[in-house]
Amino acid sequence: MKEQGYGVGFGLIFGTILAVFINLFFNIPLIYAMVAGPSIGLILGIVIENIINSQKS
Repeated sequence: MKEQGYGVGFGLIFGTILAVFINLFFNIPLIYAMVAGPSIGLILGIVIENIINSQKS
C-alpha cells in the first residue's frame, strides 16, 4: 500500500494560520488573506512532501 502524505493537509492548516496572522498584522480584509494564505501553504506543503519522499528513496 502506498504511503499517505500529509503535506497537503498540513499546508492548508498552516496556510490558514498564516492568513489569520496576515489579517491581524496588515489589517486587510480576511477574504483576501484567506485566498492567499492557504494557497501558499498548499504549494509549500506539496513541495516539502515531495522533498521528503525523494529523500526516502
